[in-house]
Amino acid sequence: MTKKKTKQKQPQQWSTLAAIVVGVIAAAVAVFYWQAAATTPTATKVNEPTVDYISRTAMFVDWMKRRGLRHDGTVIVEPQPGNRDVFATKDFKVDDLVMVVPHQVTIHDSMAKSDPIIAKYLSKYPKTEWVPIIGAFVLLHREDPLWEPYISFLPSKYNTPLYWNDEELKVIDGTDLSVDLVGQREEIQNEWNQWKEFLPTPISYDDFLWAWHIVMSRVWVLPVGELTNKAVLIPMVDVANHYGKPKVKIEYSKELGAVTMTATKPIKSGEQVDVTYGEDSSYKSLKYMGFTIPGNDRNEDCRVQLIRGPSDNFPRPKKWCLFHANNKLDKTIQSCHIGKSMEKETLTRVRDLVIQKLRSYPTSIKTDNELLRQALESGSNFSENFVNGVRERRGEKVCLLAVRKRLDTLIKRKTVK
Repeated sequence: MTKKKTKQKQPQQWSTLAAIVVGVIAAAVAVFYWQAAATTPTATKVNEPTVDYISRTAMFVDWMKRRGLRHDGTVIVEPQPGNRDVFATKDFKVDDLVMVVPHQVTIHDSMAKSDPIIAKYLSKYPKTEWVPIIGAFVLLHREDPLWEPYISFLPSKYNTPLYWNDEELKVIDGTDLSVDLVGQREEIQNEWNQWKEFLPTPISYDDFLWAWHIVMSRVWVLPVGELTNKAVLIPMVDVANHYGKPKVKIEYSKELGAVTMTATKPIKSGEQVDVTYGEDSSYKSLKYMGFTIPGNDRNEDCRVQLIRGPSDNFPRPKKWCLFHANNKLDKTIQSCHIGKSMEKETLTRVRDLVIQKLRSYPTSIKTDNELLRQALESGSNFSENFVNGVRERRGEKVCLLAVRKRLDTLIKRKTVK
């Protein structure tokens, strides 16, 4: 039987001092919040901060200060419950440092492996990928004073389709995402079946699933410290929201021994500080992070499946052709040449599969556009999950339509020749 550890009671003077410090910081956070709210564009609705939000933010801000994380001139704001943004409270010029995060304050797979429980697990499963390794560290150190203020500040829930009910899942019927959810659930369940033997009893599958989302929605593929890690959680940087054209860049500075956020364009006081998660499609952002982005047509992904024929030379019975709707379209079409040159017969075969796939969806792009238009109207009863689902299924079709048009052009050129 494992003896439950109890926290030692601190002397009264230290408890009182800690309460005073957190109280001062909470007041400062509230002041900063209202300053940011006053300078936020009117199109962005800012709700009143809750006591819980201010308390957890104060603890997080205090923790960052104690751990040497610099973010002078920025503040965390919660425009809607659970949706946090970072705003500038001063002007930043090009090349100004906006944030400096010492590598010791980050959580990455290399440092997580030093945890004795994780090390024991890896001795049995040495080929484990970094996602569950970082996730397990987050779970194991939720009450560790060294990490608790950061981990408790992380989102408590996610809205990916893994959490949707049967009715909500109907909106993505017939999509690639709907098909892939089955494998995604199995993969996470299989990971849990291995980890639960090593993790302390209070940690449940729901906790494990939450930690998986924490990693997948916030991780950066960036070497830090000794540069042996593959991925990393970066406190404060991970609070900033995604925007396709941010005014900052995220790098690791060997000289500073820290992750830096540097302004690449001028940032005005009161302006939101955004980062980019990359050219993610609606499929990827909904699957891993639980949101979609309007006007994302050039970043959408799609796919078709080829069945191997007598004259095909690809090794497996089936082959996926993956497409991206942006300027990489020709490259992704080229990668689907099924072992042959880009000749008319090959292009026609792929185009026929694309047309067949487009016809398989239960709704058209026109229908999805109308639903999204209605969702923008005031008083709309559409849920956020429904809107995200419509955007995702529309994104797949937008990508397929772009592929079809490009294939039509390439086939026409072959015909003219």
